[in-house]
Amino acid sequence: MSEGVGDKFQKKTKYRRFKLPLGIPRPNRSSPFKSYPGTKKISLPEPSTAQKEFDRIVSDRRSIRNFSTTPLESDELSYLLWATQGITGRSPVLRASPSAGALHPLETYLCVNRVNDIEPGIYHYDLRNHQMEQLGKKKMLPSLADACLGQGMVVDCGVVFIWSAVFDRTLFKYGQRGYRYVYLDAGHAGHALQLAAEGLDLASCNIGAFYDDEVNEVLELDGENESAVYLCTVGNKK
Repeated sequence: MSEGVGDKFQKKTKYRRFKLPLGIPRPNRSSPFKSYPGTKKISLPEPSTAQKEFDRIVSDRRSIRNFSTTPLESDELSYLLWATQGITGRSPVLRASPSAGALHPLETYLCVNRVNDIEPGIYHYDLRNHQMEQLGKKKMLPSLADACLGQGMVVDCGVVFIWSAVFDRTLFKYGQRGYRYVYLDAGHAGHALQLAAEGLDLASCNIGAFYDDEVNEVLELDGENESAVYLCTVGNKK
């Protein structure tokens, strides 16, 4: 059986004693924070708080693909954003999800469908100010559902979280090994979101199956320096 690209990647990014790979120097590497100047800013309310004890949250967490038509509340969305990528400390800047080397390559985008007080459209989460930046008012859920291999839950949910990775934030230090860490970081965020959603008694389901270029097109990402890596649908339970 021929060796595939995944097999080669696994072998070539191994750590071997006395042969640690070097990082990739990038003197003009990306800022750890991304923003969209000139866009409409939507201030988020104080986050709602989880209603369940942690052991119940862990035991009750499930991937749920069926959602009711009841909109999410804006304070619930605020909590979900804070619990996944929000700032939890200021000196230095600390976030809710762990990241290799505290380099935080992830950016959070939202495709809003049904959230009270927030109009449908595409948004970027400005975590420094805990606010949303409106990138477009057009409903993109049908296009996004097509890009996610036709998964109907994308259209039915209240909001889709889309995490992209700005790769050079991590690669400059860890080289090709950094790709492993980027995807681990995305997994941390996805798990945090599902736990946060269950804490509010909301339904959620993570998505790893999507046409990369098509999701990037929805967000207007180049797919090379920054690319979508993970998604999650959230809404009220049916």
